[in-house]
Amino acid sequence: TDTDTRRLQEFSGEGTHFIDAFVGSPAQKRVLAVSSGADFTAFPCEGCTQCGPIISSFKQTFSTSFITMPCGRCVGGQREDVCDDNREKCIARGFNLVDKSAWTAYEARDYVYVGGAEEVIAEMGKKDAEGTNIPEEHGFPLVFACQTEATGWYASQVQDGIIGFSTARTSFVNQMVFQDRLKVPRFCMCFEQKILMGNDYRNAGVVTLGGYNPHILDAPLVYAQNIETDGTRYKVHVRNIYFRKGGGQSIVPDRENQSVVRLNFDEEKFNEKNGGTILDSGVPLLIFDESIQESFLAEWKKM
Repeated sequence: TDTDTRRLQEFSGEGTHFIDAFVGSPAQKRVLAVSSGADFTAFPCEGCTQCGPIISSFKQTFSTSFITMPCGRCVGGQREDVCDDNREKCIARGFNLVDKSAWTAYEARDYVYVGGAEEVIAEMGKKDAEGTNIPEEHGFPLVFACQTEATGWYASQVQDGIIGFSTARTSFVNQMVFQDRLKVPRFCMCFEQKILMGNDYRNAGVVTLGGYNPHILDAPLVYAQNIETDGTRYKVHVRNIYFRKGGGQSIVPDRENQSVVRLNFDEEKFNEKNGGTILDSGVPLLIFDESIQESFLAEWKKM
């Protein structure tokens, strides 16, 4: 449903955030890394021998609703290499700009559920949707990428796979719109300090589908224009960067009279390399253009 909140998790401690998704009939649980730079939701399927030390593959042969998308009905576009050599399957690919990691897959379709039927699940005496037909009854049919190969970040930091939140028509959010599960293709990711629950860090924020929830914010929402014109990633034009002495966990200062310093850098040069600064929740680190190095180091040392 619109503006439904889902809990984010952070298992690795490296800044990668995950959300629980349930796929197939009966449902299989997938813990997926939230990536605003990914066009597809993608995870290893049964038979993948080059997907790294994954916990378990999605067993598509166990799902009665699983369908392999045939060549000619490819959702990911009609490029020359969209079909495999036998012209039977649609090929999908993804990559990470930072560490050059990549994955290859074929397009498939099955029911997926991420939330909204908690009361129904509770009445069934279940703690979650795993092993039930909840995705078929309360979810929607999603075209995703069944990975046959994954390297780098995709094979080591993503638990079971990724959920794609880019602006591509194949993204999770846009497919929710096409299936009338959302009115508009909007989502909000709100990060917070990890909370230790038992022996595990279970909460690292929330993701809201269809908009945002003002009740979970500790400061007014501020918008930035997405300046991407040719691709499906999110890009912004950075005008200023500030340091705040004493840091903090939020844009809201921890205490009064914390000094703020603006870095001195060439705004145009800073943004020109990639046509703007890329925002990608799937990259668990901050990378600045080298043009800011001198000012950054000078002010950092003063702090």
